[in-house]
Amino acid sequence: METRDDTVRGVAQDAHAARIAVLGLRNIPGVAYKIFSVLAENNITVDMIVQSVRNSNDDKTDIIFTIDDADLSDAKDRKTPSTRST
Repeated sequence: METRDDTVRGVAQDAHAARIAVLGLRNIPGVAYKIFSVLAENNITVDMIVQSVRNSNDDKTDIIFTIDDADLSDAKDRKTPSTRST
């Protein structure tokens, strides 16, 4: 049996990252696209993305992502088509 060395060898910290959480979105195809396409059109680079489903009986999801903190104000000003649950 082959063994692997999965030891963590380093950790990096980005002191200039802003985290944005968009909560309670409809869990259907295209919702994340609506958010990230608006950011891309405005030259706002997304670094990391985490999407989670609240629970299996719910059609809501949360998306958390990071951007450069210099882009935070601009990102918050962007409007996207409705992605909220009704």
